Amino acid sequence: MPEIILLLISTIVLTPPLISGFFAKSRGRRFWVWFLIGCVLPFVSMFILFFLPLNQHPELNENS
Repeated sequence: MPEIILLLISTIVLTPPLISGFFAKSRGRRFWVWFLIGCVLPFVSMFILFFLPLNQHPELNENS
């Protein structure tokens, strides 16, 4: 029984940082940086990511 409670608590605690990390990755940012920010500021990090511009790197032109 304690294992189930521990699993439930860890799932609840790690869900917001995982969402922040995957959302950051989809917007062109670093997963682990935003995962750690999501651990410290779980819902604030998602709010910040929503308003940050997309991080698009121009592809390098292989011909030049």
